[in-house]
Amino acid sequence: QVFTDFQKYPEFTETPSGLQYRDVRIGEGTPAEPGKKVVVDWAGYTIHLGRIIEAKLLTKGGAFGGDEGNLLRFTLGDGSVIPAFEEAIAGMSGGGIRRILVPPGPLSYPFERDGTQSSKRVGPRPSTFSGQRALDFVLKNNGNIDKSLLFDIELLEISPGGAARRGPGYVVGSAGVTAGGSASVDWGDNRGARLTNGLYDK
Repeated sequence: QVFTDFQKYPEFTETPSGLQYRDVRIGEGTPAEPGKKVVVDWAGYTIHLGRIIEAKLLTKGGAFGGDEGNLLRFTLGDGSVIPAFEEAIAGMSGGGIRRILVPPGPLSYPFERDGTQSSKRVGPRPSTFSGQRALDFVLKNNGNIDKSLLFDIELLEISPGGAARRGPGYVVGSAGVTAGGSASVDWGDNRGARLTNGLYDK
């Protein structure tokens, strides 16, 4: 099912499923495909009020940082993350950064028996109480609010395969992340709000 009432953003490309995406940085090498193990860094925000779901890996200046212990690891296609993540990462190459807009419905978090959505069974899951509260507020809210979600995904590694480059000084391979610099990211605009240091500044 495609949610046709989901707001369209002209700077994003829309897929047949209704997912909207924009490549912030194009990666290099063989693209990810189902069955491959991937390592990703991510940040997430609610469209409603622009609340932060996850921004722990954003350093000052809006670049991804290198805390290897907080990265998301899974096999593409195993159902451990929301369908939007699966679709967005498939086709990305190592080192790429993709921004996605996820409409409410089948691309997002699954529904529980009580009729509300939940991140209990699939990821990505916030690592902080405040992030989980922000996500739950949107997923479990029965009011007339925008339940769309925005995610920034950086594909760090695809295995088996070589290392994925993370901008100047960052290389991710079998030995993990080696810090030696940071990559600057042009986050762009979203409904007139600019994303700076993981926050929406009007």
